[in-house]
Amino acid sequence: LNSATGSLADDVLKRWLVDDMKALQAVASNTASTVVGNASLALAATLEVGKVVTLDAPLLVAGSGSNIVIQIENAKGLGIDLDKLNAGQGVLFEIGLSFEVVSIETIKGQMVYTLKALIN
Repeated sequence: LNSATGSLADDVLKRWLVDDMKALQAVASNTASTVVGNASLALAATLEVGKVVTLDAPLLVAGSGSNIVIQIENAKGLGIDLDKLNAGQGVLFEIGLSFEVVSIETIKGQMVYTLKALIN
């Protein structure tokens, strides 16, 4: 998903994933304005205050208890609420969404990365 498609099959698979995520979002859109969950070290390493990041793969924001936390503001209606699909907890954000990194701070021993969803 992260790389350019190299064949027709790759292109079809990527379009299928994007289209299906849009269909799921239509019936299970998240209603929370702020979404909070664990973040991977790999994701955190790419984030800098002021930087705009665009998803080139789906992003699952779920879980708690990690030392690295991602908080996405202005998120209402942008993701798929997995609980509404009886598919677990968390919110799945689709390819192509953009976020601005607004802060990085330590709160109660956790590194909290706050992102703001950019909406056209």
